[in-house]
Amino acid sequence: MAKKVKKKIEEDDQYKAFAFPEFDVRGFIHHELEQTSATAFAIFLSIGVALVSWYLTSYGEAINLTTSLAVVSAVIGIIGAVVLPLLIRFFREKAGEYRTGDWATLIAIYVFLWLGLWSLLLNLGTA
Repeated sequence: MAKKVKKKIEEDDQYKAFAFPEFDVRGFIHHELEQTSATAFAIFLSIGVALVSWYLTSYGEAINLTTSLAVVSAVIGIIGAVVLPLLIRFFREKAGEYRTGDWATLIAIYVFLWLGLWSLLLNLGTA
């Protein structure tokens, strides 16, 4: 019994000795502002590509090439997702500091917004 009590006291000392590391507030804010500007860039690019995709698909309906131009629109959107990291690296000097999760988030925002706006615009055009 005495050994268990002694061991518990040693564990409590370890817990009491624990201290959280220093939080870098300035670095955190700079990283988040950088991510905000990259996210805004991804949003504007997805809106532009969605408008181009919608225009091509609508034009394809007018000239009876709906399937062909819809495939071209989808390819343009996928190319936009591939080019997005390259454009961000070109325009943002701190893009080298981005983590893998940051890039995945930016690409996911681009893809879902592009697909959502493209389908929304196509459904509004048929009303």
